[in-house]
Amino acid sequence: MIRSLAVLCVLLGSVPAVAAEPVTAAESAASGFGHFVDPPTAADLSEPYESGGWEWRRLKREVVFVGPDGREWVAPAGAVVNGASIPTALRSWVGEPWDWEAGYVEASIVHDVYCTAPYDTTVASGDVHRMFYDACRARGVSRWRAGVMYAAVWTFGPRWEEAIAAVR
Repeated sequence: MIRSLAVLCVLLGSVPAVAAEPVTAAESAASGFGHFVDPPTAADLSEPYESGGWEWRRLKREVVFVGPDGREWVAPAGAVVNGASIPTALRSWVGEPWDWEAGYVEASIVHDVYCTAPYDTTVASGDVHRMFYDACRARGVSRWRAGVMYAAVWTFGPRWEEAIAAVR
């Protein structure tokens, strides 16, 4: 089912991206999906630089997302992110990785940090991908759009439990 949804997302590549409605901190906290302690803005990221075919940016300050269960997801100052949480095949539909109007950049920043090796092996990859969904919803991304992106990161994102088991 999830893989079928991911394939459907690829086929929807010609659908235009739609901006999320701006969400205040109070609305985010009341959403039931968690909230960002102090949502990041474009000013909180360095100028982009290219490496390995990706556009990378460095966080100038810590970014914290508090999930609906109260768990804190921390992207530390100095962390390097590349927007890879937004799958290339979906970008024409959901928007580019640094499209702040789309509402998911904040979620992508924290998700990128947790999905970059070396992985935080104390956190399950499935939990990290679910956090991405919750953070998207907390920032006003529609249930359907956040669900499509969640299906993509769940299907195509890293699974470090499998990598760790293979080494043992």
